Amino acid sequence: MLRRRDEFCIPGFNLVVIDVDGQISIQSAKWLLSDYTYILYKTKRHTDKQNRFRIVMPLSHELALNAEEFKQFMTNLYAWLPFEVDDQTGQRARKWLSNETVCIEHQGELLDALLFIPQTKKSEERRKIIDSQQSMSNVERWFANNTGIGNRSNHLIRYGYMLVDSGMAFDDIKNRILAFNGKLQNKLDESEVYSTIMQTVSKAIHKRDTE
Repeated sequence: MLRRRDEFCIPGFNLVVIDVDGQISIQSAKWLLSDYTYILYKTKRHTDKQNRFRIVMPLSHELALNAEEFKQFMTNLYAWLPFEVDDQTGQRARKWLSNETVCIEHQGELLDALLFIPQTKKSEERRKIIDSQQSMSNVERWFANNTGIGNRSNHLIRYGYMLVDSGMAFDDIKNRILAFNGKLQNKLDESEVYSTIMQTVSKAIHKRDTE
């Protein structure tokens, strides 16, 4: 019988498991990870007020890392994510419990494993980008690094939806969106933010508060 210890681990993995323990809602996680392939399921301690769930994300490559390398890999992944997770679960010998709930499956890009391998060019480049964006929150940095000229409006709307889901009032969301837009290299005209983004946010708030 194999024991759940590092020395008994079979080398090689091609997915990661992310444990979310009430820091963000399932809906917000879905908006933030909409570009990626994942399976999401609720844990037994999940409630409507405190969403607790796990996200299983397949990787672009199969990796064989030792215990220390795997720990650093997961630390790099946690720093990349736009929301808080249980960072005490980054051991390769970790046991994950399932739950008899309906899984949410989403198809998109495979998560690029090369971004998180410690002491590689891609990993160092990613770290330098994060270090240069210390004035941004994790969520702002996430959207900034995934926003280009062709998708600015869609990403600002997605950011707005996430803030609506967190329970914020209209004025607070408006100030957050305007501040974030001002940090983008190719920001939208403020008039477009009001006429497009905030109109969509207003409708989302009305729906949230009347359901």
